[in-house]
Amino acid sequence: MDCFTGGWCGWTARFVVGKSFEVLRERREAVEHHFGAWYEEPMYEPCNPQFDSEKSHQLFYDILTMFTGHEMGGYGVTWNDIGAVVPFAEKLGHSTVGGRLIAPFLKTGKIVACTKDEKMSKSILSGVSGYLEPSEMVLIQAPPGAGTTTMLNLLSGVTNQYESVRGEVLINGDDIWEESNRQLYAHSMLRVRQDDAHYPVLTVRETLEFAAKCGIPDFLPFAKVIRRNRVELITRLLGINHTLDIAVGDASLRGVSGGERRRVSIAEMLCGSMGSLVFFDSISKGLDATTTLDIVKGVRQVADALQLTVFMALQQPGNDVFEQFDKICVLDSGKCIYYGPREKVEGYFGEMGFKRPPAKSIADFLLAVSNPSSSESVKMKDFEGKELTAVDEFEEAFKNSELYADIRKKIEEGFRGTSGRHSEADEISKKFFGRECLQTRTSQLGILLKRSMRVSWDKSAVVVEFVSKLIMALLAGTLFYMLPLTLRGAYERTGVVFVVLGIFLATATQGIKKAFAENNIFLKQRAAHFYNAAPFQIAGIVDALVLNLLVSLLFSSVLYALVGFNMNDRGSHFAYFYFMVVTFRFNMDMLGRLFTVTCPNSTTAVVLVSFLNAVFQIYSGYFIALRDDPRWLVWIGWISPVQYAFRGLAYNEFVGLVFECAPQELLPWNQYVPEADKICTISTGEAYLWVRFGYPIGVSWRAYSLLALWGLSLVMFLAVIFIARRTRYRGTTLLSQKAKPTNLGVEAIDLSLPEDEMKVGFREAHFTWKDVSYTVPIGGNEKKELLHDVCGYVLPGRLCALMGSSGAGKTTLMDVLAQRKPKGTMTGEVLVNGYPLDYPIGRVSGYVEQVDIHVSKTTVREAIEFSARLRLPEETSDKEREDQIENTIDLLELREIQNELVDIPEGAIGLSSEQRKRLTIAVELVVRPSILFLDEPTSGLDSRAALKMAKVLRRVSDTGVAVLCTIHQPSKEVFSFFDSVLLLQSGGRVAYFGDLGEEGSQMITYFEKNGGDPMDPKLNPADYMLHQIGTATTARGGQQDWHEIWLLSPENKELMGSLERTKCGKPTIVPDKASHIKVDNIFPTSFRVQFVANLKRFCTVNWRNPELHFTRFITAVTQAVILGLSFFQLGKTQTGQTALAAAAYLSGNVALISINSAVGNVLHDRLAFYRECGAGAYSALAYYIPLLVADAPFTLVTNFVFSIMFFFMVGFQASAFGYFFVIQFSFALWAVALGSMLGAISPTEYIGLTLVPFMKSIFKLFAGFMAPADSIPVYYIWIYWINPIGYYLAGVMKAVVTGVEFECTANELHAFPFPGNDNDTYAFPDCESIPSHSEYQTLTINATYSECQFCPITSGDELLKIYGVPGYGKWVSVGALAGFTLFSWIVGYLGFKHLRYTKR
Repeated sequence: MDCFTGGWCGWTARFVVGKSFEVLRERREAVEHHFGAWYEEPMYEPCNPQFDSEKSHQLFYDILTMFTGHEMGGYGVTWNDIGAVVPFAEKLGHSTVGGRLIAPFLKTGKIVACTKDEKMSKSILSGVSGYLEPSEMVLIQAPPGAGTTTMLNLLSGVTNQYESVRGEVLINGDDIWEESNRQLYAHSMLRVRQDDAHYPVLTVRETLEFAAKCGIPDFLPFAKVIRRNRVELITRLLGINHTLDIAVGDASLRGVSGGERRRVSIAEMLCGSMGSLVFFDSISKGLDATTTLDIVKGVRQVADALQLTVFMALQQPGNDVFEQFDKICVLDSGKCIYYGPREKVEGYFGEMGFKRPPAKSIADFLLAVSNPSSSESVKMKDFEGKELTAVDEFEEAFKNSELYADIRKKIEEGFRGTSGRHSEADEISKKFFGRECLQTRTSQLGILLKRSMRVSWDKSAVVVEFVSKLIMALLAGTLFYMLPLTLRGAYERTGVVFVVLGIFLATATQGIKKAFAENNIFLKQRAAHFYNAAPFQIAGIVDALVLNLLVSLLFSSVLYALVGFNMNDRGSHFAYFYFMVVTFRFNMDMLGRLFTVTCPNSTTAVVLVSFLNAVFQIYSGYFIALRDDPRWLVWIGWISPVQYAFRGLAYNEFVGLVFECAPQELLPWNQYVPEADKICTISTGEAYLWVRFGYPIGVSWRAYSLLALWGLSLVMFLAVIFIARRTRYRGTTLLSQKAKPTNLGVEAIDLSLPEDEMKVGFREAHFTWKDVSYTVPIGGNEKKELLHDVCGYVLPGRLCALMGSSGAGKTTLMDVLAQRKPKGTMTGEVLVNGYPLDYPIGRVSGYVEQVDIHVSKTTVREAIEFSARLRLPEETSDKEREDQIENTIDLLELREIQNELVDIPEGAIGLSSEQRKRLTIAVELVVRPSILFLDEPTSGLDSRAALKMAKVLRRVSDTGVAVLCTIHQPSKEVFSFFDSVLLLQSGGRVAYFGDLGEEGSQMITYFEKNGGDPMDPKLNPADYMLHQIGTATTARGGQQDWHEIWLLSPENKELMGSLERTKCGKPTIVPDKASHIKVDNIFPTSFRVQFVANLKRFCTVNWRNPELHFTRFITAVTQAVILGLSFFQLGKTQTGQTALAAAAYLSGNVALISINSAVGNVLHDRLAFYRECGAGAYSALAYYIPLLVADAPFTLVTNFVFSIMFFFMVGFQASAFGYFFVIQFSFALWAVALGSMLGAISPTEYIGLTLVPFMKSIFKLFAGFMAPADSIPVYYIWIYWINPIGYYLAGVMKAVVTGVEFECTANELHAFPFPGNDNDTYAFPDCESIPSHSEYQTLTINATYSECQFCPITSGDELLKIYGVPGYGKWVSVGALAGFTLFSWIVGYLGFKHLRYTKR
């Protein structure tokens, strides 16, 4: 059903849209009647051989034109003197804990001195002008940071990311920077960004169909047909139609390959938009050259057929890609040095004295002319004109050229495309164009809800949710099995109610990490106008509510029946209990969502929500009755969701019940008082609620509590929607003052080392592999072969390229050879110098992974020093090591950024992608590896940076290193640096291996003589080779099986001969003098060196993480203040003794909160551990123990401050402070150890954070507070004895109450009838004479009747007995906590040692 066929959706649409809805409905009917069943014709069916792309798309625009009443077609764009300025923050140093501590004093000093921080700005784009007509495509070429993304932002109307902008951008004469026009053209502009943000569990088909449903609204004529055809056409065009039913996948879920995922990102935007203005931002990242060519050709065809206006920025485009464009824009330092026709660009720079060498691609040539370090290679030697060097000179020359004069003329004249101006459209069309999202909100909700349930109802996640809640229900239900209607039964009923709320309280933090992971997808799709913020949030809320209803029903049914809760009124009490559980869990879900949209990161959100939950528990009414709360804090109770839920459930359970005392519960506990004269302190449930919690009798809070919770949920929901609507997809707009990159060319760096230094950590290696195959299990007993009998070798001083299409097995082969595949089965022979590997290959090799993984809080120099310290032999002298570090820094041109933080990829500070790649190579190169593996080192780099990287690799190999490098799309010049190539085709099979020859001549000869196409001299040999084996998205006609050709070729026979063993047992290719590389130890350095190096790094990382530690510190101090004020100076009364036990129990919350942050802290850099440990830098133990030790000082300070504030504000006996601090610190160390252990064994942070509340709920349940230890059933008592919270509570209770005497106020005294009233022979003449642990007092009522007043609890020992605290010494608790901490350390260590959660 769609919004025109009736139903609730149609009614809602009519209500929202009004009269325009009827007009659109009439237009739709007219259009569908006019065009009829056009989709039945073969020329409009993408799967049909007769399909005509041009006619199909023209028909689509004809349908749109008739439907909107406005001419649809191409757009003409002009931009005049556009520029942008961003804030420029002076970098004074790294953010540290110490810096944060002194920051307030520095700010105060500035205020006193009446000085202000100087605001600085920087222009990142200036004075750029140009125009583009319909069906034209412009290629933007620029080095990193030159303003490419900024230019695309400004052209697409995104100006809010900048401090200021200038100039104007006109689309068909409409100023796109005006808000009204920007919205009218929002759906006409399509932006394909660099990142691949997708739901990994969705298939490619589901991802693209979702985009099509969002971008092509239901009210559009033939909407379903158009969506289906668009998905089919685009997937065929991009060559991913064979992946439609495969999961998109990510780093933890196997799915499509990286290159295919990039194409899915492109297809998603194309399917989800009807735009005629298309902006592509570095879409070639991760794609091989032939695939990039096919994509660009496909865009070229679509642009011609649909009159698209295309702006595209590409990295390392080949000449054949370059030729697909009409115009070229060259930027440098934010300034335009060329804009004009593609065919004129070489001639233009030729007039300035520059000439492109044959080996250099046009794109490389354009980036070289204005780069001082490479311009010499493209200058004409006999040029007599003015020599241009500075970017300003190039810009001035361009603005004085005829090309720029033509631009000025076009701008002054103004021009339009074939489409009409949207600003001149009728009101109905403006409403159509001006919608924020084309789909109605009701349709968006349906689409989003379907996707949300598909994503979140993952089998494993749902099973974990149901099983965990069932286990908690069974544990709590059997612990409190069939509670009697006695005094203890009443106490434990309230404990069960609180346990229930504690279990579901964790829901607030459980989904935060997952929500943050989804946030990038939301921002990307929201920016593309797929949907509004409200439907997205509502869909997630409804989806969570459905799961909530089912899980809560299972939990409530099991628990309610086992505990024997109130079953009066035909089950209405159970219905209320179930509905309250659902309501409370929903409220907690809303709390988590609120902090997800307000906090900058998941760690901060988890800590803050955990803190709020702790505060809400304090003011739940369970620990402190609301009437006893301090007046200045009582408001917390009235905004606490836990308080309302607890009050409602307490009324629901106790109203209508009648209690009595068991014999042992009668007061006083005195054998000299007859049983008949003892009293029972409980009667009805309502009276119990009044006495214990102060809940008034006769007033039912059941309905009020539900209304209050739903009211709080509504407020949080509105806040979520309000904030989410104002959240936008933003790039980095704040620049930090960093040193400018050096212009020193690679050729100027001397890598040659003295002979003695060449021996440092370096041994020459001849690396060979023969018949290497690799299979992985894919379910059941089935296996998939990823590599098949791959043979080859890399020799010292040789640079070998490993190439093939995306998914051909390049990275798989690299991982297998480098022993980085923890799963699967490898067969074949891998030798170093002719000997099998009897040691980890990481001892003699370096591995540069495709993803640049580093510890984010270290600097560039520190990362290199760390690698050198641990991976060079321990006997290496300090001078040799330092020389090696300095030489590597210079080689990779990292000198100017050596003190910059690495940070996270795409972070607001830190390194660019190109700088990160150079650092990744540096940390491997500094150890002088004999073999160097590199996985796509040029991926994501521009042409200039890629060429620089190739030169570095060449120089590295020239020092005797054997280099094996996968590479996707090398330019002709980059490709010329390689000596040989191993080419894989689909299925991991060899298509060619051998020397390349000059300009690839040997490889080209092989393909040509075996039936390949003749080589066009203008083409890049790498592109030619990939095209021959069919890596393109469209298959070549008559494709040959190059693997079979290779097997029968003389070149293969020569290769096999080279790998045959000689008499000495070595392959022929390996010289006899090549000695066996012996390794004495698994690691290059001792455990002591590894431990100290890791400890030093972790201390530095923690010092530079003020966000985490200040959040922990502030929450601890705040909790101390709140707890201290809530239990301020507890008196030695009966009320005081009850509150004292509650304060002791709640004091552990500050440590428990740190469990969540410890999980994230461990997982944050776990991938860096995998890389470094895989390289043989250190053992798991040498990593894990320093990780925990480095956090201990911050834990010590936090808990010391908390202990002082809390302890003395509450008024515990001063003599117990020393012990309290010791056990508090011990408990905090255990909490951090537990969180670190969960981080070590959990595959994802989401699972780790799911386990935290589950374990905390179990520990709290059996801690001896809600159910005294002596009441725990024998079959569960073992949980109490292995419960760290139980030992903590017992230790604190013994320390603070032992030796304390309690008394009663006048209102707290109890009384029983004096037995002598009815018995003249009673042995005691008055109450004072009755033997007792406390003094009885006679209260005479009248002449014949007296009562004995007494105080129930008079000593700390009695209080310990009530809670069933065991009789062991208090220091046993400290020892037990130390044991639990040690156990967590051991399990965490084993997790780091044996578990590897990587998709290898």
